[in-house]
Amino acid sequence: MGFSPANGSNHITDQGLKNIGRGLPHSLKSLMLKFLECENIQEEGLRDFGESLQNLSNLQSLTLDFENCGEDITDTGLSPLWKSLLKLKSLNLNLNGSNITDKTLTNIGKALELSASLESLNLDVSNSKITNEGLKNLSNGLQRLSALKSITLNFESCKNITDEGLKNLGESLIVLTHLESISLSFAFCNQPTKKGLMHIGESLKGLNSLESVVIKLTGCERMSQKSWESVEKDLKRLGHLKEIRIGYV
Repeated sequence: MGFSPANGSNHITDQGLKNIGRGLPHSLKSLMLKFLECENIQEEGLRDFGESLQNLSNLQSLTLDFENCGEDITDTGLSPLWKSLLKLKSLNLNLNGSNITDKTLTNIGKALELSASLESLNLDVSNSKITNEGLKNLSNGLQRLSALKSITLNFESCKNITDEGLKNLGESLIVLTHLESISLSFAFCNQPTKKGLMHIGESLKGLNSLESVVIKLTGCERMSQKSWESVEKDLKRLGHLKEIRIGYV
């Protein structure tokens, strides 16, 4: 089941979101909802919607897109949502430009610790206030995803992430032995250096199922082209990789 406001109809309100949530059949296995630039959604509607999703006990695939929905997409509003993640096989969540902090990443991390069946994760928290602390707590959950095959994480323009955050993320990736595809974006994160990238690179070397690596570093002022070419060259020695792109991608 999918829903996306048509062009010019991005005026959905809390009541509309509540109606969508309460109308979802409990037998639903797949749900895709896109609310691009729906700036009238507020905490109350978001919380009510999250509580409705908890009733979907058969849900296996969830896509939610709240890109540029404004300041009311908050930690508090999103908090009921995380209980609906526990039985998913696929999660796609776009919170680009929302008003979230480390608390949301911490809550996602805690939910992922109990999400043993998750095989695909796509999380976009670009242009948000998250820091190394939130990334660390998310990473704690990631390392419990033993069935994970594909991961996409977008931290573009998250100005508070440093090498420490990349190190914590790298340490969580080491144990994902079934991982086949990874895509990371630290574009316009102006604090990470070659040291942080090397932590990621070293972590990926031991993943024998890995076939595709994409790491976007556009606008990373403290990381030279020479530094990422060095990591890319190192990873190319792994015979099982079919795709590797690092840098301006």
